[in-house]
Amino acid sequence: MPRILFAFVTLVVLVALCAPRIHAEPSPADCASCTAVMEGVIKVIGDNATQATVVEALEKECKKLPKLLILECDKLAKKAASKLPKLEATLERYTAHGLCTILDKCEVKCCETPHTPEQVHLSVTGEPTEMAVTWVTQQSVSQPAVWVSSNGGSSFSSPLLGTSRTYTKGGWVGYIHTAIMTGLTAGGVNYTYYVGDAGDSSHDSSSPVFWFKSALPSPQASFQVGVVADMGTVNSADTIRLLSQRAQSGSMDMMIHAGDISYADALQHIWDEFLRMVEGISAYVPYMVCPGNHEIPWLFTAYRTRFSMPGNSSGSNSNMYYSFDYGIVHFVAINTETIVDEGNVNPDQIHWLEEDLLKANQNRDKTPWIVAYFHRPLYCSDHGFDCGDNAKHLRKQLEGLLHGNKVDLVLTGHQHDYERTYPVYDEKVVSTSYHNPGAPTYIVNGVGGNHEGLRGSYHPGVWSAAHYVEFGYGIITVHNRTALTWDFYVNDGDQLTDSITLTK
Repeated sequence: MPRILFAFVTLVVLVALCAPRIHAEPSPADCASCTAVMEGVIKVIGDNATQATVVEALEKECKKLPKLLILECDKLAKKAASKLPKLEATLERYTAHGLCTILDKCEVKCCETPHTPEQVHLSVTGEPTEMAVTWVTQQSVSQPAVWVSSNGGSSFSSPLLGTSRTYTKGGWVGYIHTAIMTGLTAGGVNYTYYVGDAGDSSHDSSSPVFWFKSALPSPQASFQVGVVADMGTVNSADTIRLLSQRAQSGSMDMMIHAGDISYADALQHIWDEFLRMVEGISAYVPYMVCPGNHEIPWLFTAYRTRFSMPGNSSGSNSNMYYSFDYGIVHFVAINTETIVDEGNVNPDQIHWLEEDLLKANQNRDKTPWIVAYFHRPLYCSDHGFDCGDNAKHLRKQLEGLLHGNKVDLVLTGHQHDYERTYPVYDEKVVSTSYHNPGAPTYIVNGVGGNHEGLRGSYHPGVWSAAHYVEFGYGIITVHNRTALTWDFYVNDGDQLTDSITLTK
């Protein structure tokens, strides 16, 4: 997967070119001026295909700046031009207005109307009698709230009030609200709900009515979890359609998105577009996420603010990594991302993970299965950095913990293909059987669909058991305490293409 750091080197150049310096609140004049400059910069990059000509063109623009900025601009121009092949591939996504939102010179409104809730998504809280719901409005609301019904919507509860927050990076204009549905009856009970403003009774301040099933604490309950990674607004329509059908038919109980969520890459309108697209999934089942490298901009600000993951209940106090029990499975979400776009897990997270997995492993009578998910793979079959040195580094950090605490299944993405391993430890196949395998099985499932497309390079290690380069999604079926099935479906015909069952 290509790095995104180069895009931000370029944007620093663009900041210099957009002198005077950034204002706290952009005005229409700021936006118009910036847009005009960006149109010229895009033409420079598009019309000059060599490093030398790009440097020459950018240096010409730099000379228009105040003397104190010229040297800085020249240096940054050279750095940006050195990334030219990647620049051409990436900047085609960016309009002049889009670049100016990144520079906080233009605004981008979140929503299609001022008051109507949209981008509704559920998440578990760690308590089986609760469910969190998060949504977005363009303007602030006086009393964000959720109304719940357990009788098919014939009557709803009094409003359960929530909280609001916002961010302004990337010129984003909107408000994010979260409310907790409490007092639910655990065990897969059907509920209907809607969200809105308890202080405004007008029709356009409320969402449509959605439904969900409460969490499953029963040790005998079976359930299904959808799994994707690397899914954005392009090449993803079939994946989203098929998973929406499962979510709304009641055949899928939860969704995991293991990083690279929307491929916004600092363009905030893409976050909004994506969360509208997946509402057919996320408003009906918990949509559980962890960060990928495409969430890096502004220290993961959009990711941190838009999602409500159970960090508080699991002791991480973070949206970035956390854990929760669902039914007879302990799920662990790990953050493998850094601001320099290389995989790493910091010491604080390692310490938390050690304690979390130790506790989970000691609690096997309640949760006999442990499933971990994070973005970057420990095992993948490519000769590049991500499957080479970086995967080796992540194995050094994580593999001992995962293996030592008998994690059963590890879900990742980042590579835009599908791959399944045999049970493996230290690059050695522990077993070719999935019955009491003695080591985790690793899945790369980076085929949810995005504008970068599929990547088919494949140089398998002895531990590689299956590999496909087609868009699709995964389904975990937890049967009982002794059997868990992993299935991979390709979107074309919704065909089951790979399947294993772990047994104990």
